[in-house]
Amino acid sequence: RGKRSGEMNSQSIENAPGHAKFEEYSPQKPM
Repeated sequence: RGKRSGEMNSQSIENAPGHAKFEEYSPQKPM
């Protein structure tokens, strides 16, 4: 439990209307 920034960013981007931003922002998805 040390990636608090990553988890928060994931949620913020997931809610965003642009999913493409998530890939560009975090190419290393945990999925």
